[in-house]
Amino acid sequence: MRILIPGNDMKLGLQQSIRALTFCLLLVISQTAWADQQLEEEFPPVEGTGQAEVLEKYRAKFEQLSTELSALQLKIPASISLKTDNFACYFDAPYFAQYRNGNQQYRFLIGRLVILNESQQELSFNPRTVKLSVDGQEYEYQPVEDYKGHATFRRQNRHYNLTELNVPESITVSPGKVASCWIVFNELDPGADTPQLDLNWKIGDRPVSLNLTLSARAQIEWRQEQIGPHGIIAVGTIHGEVNPLNLSTIINQMVDLATKKVARVIIHFDEQAPDPDPHLQQWFELASRMAGQNSTQQSTWEFPPIPSLIQELHLSNFPGNSNYYSGNLAANKHKSLNEAYVAASHGIYQTIPLKDLIEEIRAGHPLSKCSALIYGAIRLPRTFYPEIADIITHSEDPDLQKAALTALAEFPQSQSLELLHQYALDSNEELSQAALISLGSSRFPQHHQALLRMLQNEESIQQQIVKTMANFPRPLWSETLERFAREGDDEIRQEALRALDSLGHPDLRSILTEILEDEDDPLITTALEILSGQDDEQSRQLVINYALNQIRHSYPEPQSLTTITRFRVQRAIPILLPYLNEEHAHRNQVVQTLTTVGDNRIIEPLLDLYPDLNAAEQQTVLRAIATIDEGRFLKFAPEALKSNEQQNISVIISLLQGSASQDAVATLIAMIEELPDESPSKSSLIRSLGGFSNHQSRTFLTKLRDNSTEQISRSAAAALETSYSRSPLSHIYQQALSTLRSGKADLAVKQLTLVLDSDPIYPQALQARAQAYQNLSDYEAALADYLTLLKIDQKWPAAQGSTGQLLTSLSRFEEARGYLNTAIEQEPEKANWYSSRGHVYSMLEQFPEAEADYRKALKIDPDLMTALTGVALSLAINGKIDEAIEQLKQGREKHGDDSIFAYNAACTYARAMEYVVQHPGQFSPDEHKAQIDRLRDSAFEELDRSVELGYQDSKWTQDDPDLKSLQDDPRFAKFLKKMNEPKPEDAKTLGLELKP
Repeated sequence: MRILIPGNDMKLGLQQSIRALTFCLLLVISQTAWADQQLEEEFPPVEGTGQAEVLEKYRAKFEQLSTELSALQLKIPASISLKTDNFACYFDAPYFAQYRNGNQQYRFLIGRLVILNESQQELSFNPRTVKLSVDGQEYEYQPVEDYKGHATFRRQNRHYNLTELNVPESITVSPGKVASCWIVFNELDPGADTPQLDLNWKIGDRPVSLNLTLSARAQIEWRQEQIGPHGIIAVGTIHGEVNPLNLSTIINQMVDLATKKVARVIIHFDEQAPDPDPHLQQWFELASRMAGQNSTQQSTWEFPPIPSLIQELHLSNFPGNSNYYSGNLAANKHKSLNEAYVAASHGIYQTIPLKDLIEEIRAGHPLSKCSALIYGAIRLPRTFYPEIADIITHSEDPDLQKAALTALAEFPQSQSLELLHQYALDSNEELSQAALISLGSSRFPQHHQALLRMLQNEESIQQQIVKTMANFPRPLWSETLERFAREGDDEIRQEALRALDSLGHPDLRSILTEILEDEDDPLITTALEILSGQDDEQSRQLVINYALNQIRHSYPEPQSLTTITRFRVQRAIPILLPYLNEEHAHRNQVVQTLTTVGDNRIIEPLLDLYPDLNAAEQQTVLRAIATIDEGRFLKFAPEALKSNEQQNISVIISLLQGSASQDAVATLIAMIEELPDESPSKSSLIRSLGGFSNHQSRTFLTKLRDNSTEQISRSAAAALETSYSRSPLSHIYQQALSTLRSGKADLAVKQLTLVLDSDPIYPQALQARAQAYQNLSDYEAALADYLTLLKIDQKWPAAQGSTGQLLTSLSRFEEARGYLNTAIEQEPEKANWYSSRGHVYSMLEQFPEAEADYRKALKIDPDLMTALTGVALSLAINGKIDEAIEQLKQGREKHGDDSIFAYNAACTYARAMEYVVQHPGQFSPDEHKAQIDRLRDSAFEELDRSVELGYQDSKWTQDDPDLKSLQDDPRFAKFLKKMNEPKPEDAKTLGLELKP
């Protein structure tokens, strides 16, 4: 019999060994952690609840889906309607996203499947039997093994890994209750498309199908219209819930718009719509920034990108306060739909035929009317003035009124100026501002002179006029603005100063100097701001001298500290130091200023004061000392840690991780050793140690992992994995894995050797090179790497078991048993190790022990091929031939195309024949011979089939004790000869499934 041992040249043996190595490369944390309680409490529990508010919540959701689908004139599926079977299914919190794992891209789908049962019967099913259909391709449930945390999702601004989600084996919903559970599908095929998604399963004998795409379409409540000349701009309004799944609705609508040659889109968020999660807000902002950029990175987005033919995407009434940035590109976010449309319509109304422009103003959509007035006014004839005046005086739409007032900038006739004057005085501030902007921005001198007269005559709006003049500076206004800057109301003076600054007025510095010389002048702050923005040395010195003078006579003010920081004024250091001893609201800023401009002179005063500072000030001090004198910081860090202030600890960790000094590792280790296990800071420090990739940190973490409490051990294990993944050699290692996947084991050995020459204790590289050696049939070299790996880390995942399997392939069974014993102790639920040890027992002819291990493996994993054939072999050896053949029959349904299964089936038939030969008394003479012939023929049939499927290990076959009874048959020699005939490489054999 053959067990799946890494390195054999059989197709499935190789693939299985690659899967094993993939698992080994991931550092497994000993205990699965499910998603935290906060996440679970968002949904009905698995055991169900009859709470009225929860039931009502989901009844409302089903009602919303039905109402929306009816509005869209779409059929309501039975699975989401309580009217059909008195139960309904809802896919809550769906998340469909793409991620990268090394060089591979995948997608995943998760969500909370909610069942509301208003029937009279209990509903039960196994959520793991739920299947996902993606554009017709079916996926079954598979446990998530993503210990590096590539597949993550976000909910309520918190990150989770897919491994935290538990898909239960059963769920039961009692009548009148609602229950829910997670549904998880990982490693789906990647793509930038938005596929059709369906869930299919059975509740009892009833098939249930849930159209996720349709439900998501209903959840978002999307409405769309095309506005402007020839419908050139599309406006889509979101009235409902946005989630990662129904982004496809938006994408599909944009694809349809692009085919209609619509390149500008506005997405408007209705006031009643719930705010999307922050990460979805980031997607909208990123999509808005990247529209029309033709970015090559869009395929790597977590969620689908918008079509490249959409050149502009504007966001209206965008919720939240997301601060996601992408280079220097600004997101097109607007407060109102009117502002968004005006921004999106640039360049349109300036170029359309005049008759079309006039038609839009007279009869167009209200949004189009506004843009036509704003952008097209310059093209309108003077005779059009009465129609604009009529809009201003009679329209009830304030946006349209403001647009018409803006248009009057292009009408210099006296009636126009009078109307602008009238509305400048209007009590409606928005209309008043629009009128003033029209006067200030106009290209006609009549408007400018009218604004200047209003400044002199209309005292009630002088401040607003000066602001307008500052935004549109003109030489005509200089003399008047200078007069207002020197005298009058302070607010007007302030605006006048800013206007003179915009104009570059030659007397501005003298005015500002006069203000600084008057200690009681309320505009000192404004003067300093303006002077700080000048680029000449004289202005700079005025600001610096004012700041120094201020801090000599009173506690430093924020503006003075800002000046000292900006211009790095080291003359201020001895003046500032005494202020550290005074408690003051601005002391933290004093500390920050000293840390920015200071040197070694400030360290000891800061350390002396440290215990008396508040947490924010202490954090500033820590950063300052680390910047100025890293050695002093490393000495002080353990003392600072004693405060147990979590933010301080975070700062210390960040500073230590950013250090290039080897002493930083020693400092971290010393701090970890000093803390008790129950200290909340200890785990944080351990995790931070994972940011270092050197022998000292790894050795300490390995020791900590193997000799600590469960919690500390898990933290150390996670830190170790982080250490390896952040190694500077990681990119070469990843390249070697890609090479190994492509079947070039010899080149992979060279690449991995390069990694190990630089870092001899890189365990992933050692294990990967061992696999490459096995693929080259260099078992001794592979064994040497495994043994080196075990010297580095006795508990490296799967290393013990893989070493045992390799020793088995070298027929060193007694040694192999010891390693497999250890592997089972470390991973008692790993079926492969029991199956491998069963094979060792079989080779040692300890058949009862072999059968026990095979059955244990089969209990853990009922589909494990080697366990299936191992049990069959044990049954055959014990004379239970019919049971053995039945076992093979069951296994053939799943493993019929497996070369190893066929080979092991041949071994089973051979052992069965051997039993019949040795026990003639149990059969009549005729039955005895016929049974032997049947079993022998079946054995050779399976051997032939194994060769056809890719089996080629003639050396093992020749010496296999399970086939001893066949060796005298002439067919056996022919079989060995056939096995040794050269064959083209099986492409599938090289299609390794190794994951980075």
